[in-house]
Amino acid sequence: MFVMIETNGRITPAQIVRLTQFDKGLVSRTIKGMQKKGLLTVEISDKDGRSHIIDMTQKGRDIAERARPAMRARQEMFRQSLTPDELESLFRLFDKLDIALDEMEKSL
Repeated sequence: MFVMIETNGRITPAQIVRLTQFDKGLVSRTIKGMQKKGLLTVEISDKDGRSHIIDMTQKGRDIAERARPAMRARQEMFRQSLTPDELESLFRLFDKLDIALDEMEKSL
């Protein structure tokens, strides 16, 4: 959730589901748990009273900031385990999967 908020700013659960393809129930439960821990705020949308806007609290921002170096180190270890050609192939496959998901959504 933190990455989604940092990338997109204040965001709705529906936007998270759409951008990540995560299960709606999982997103909802995760948001509720993080809210209980004081990591997220949840407000009713001014535009649509049925929708909610989530954002990080200062406590959430502090945790995300502390976690960032470990996440980057893990990413770098992953990148170093692959050759440049393998990385290129992996990203090409991600692009193909993303296109396939978009096509599936359009057909539903």
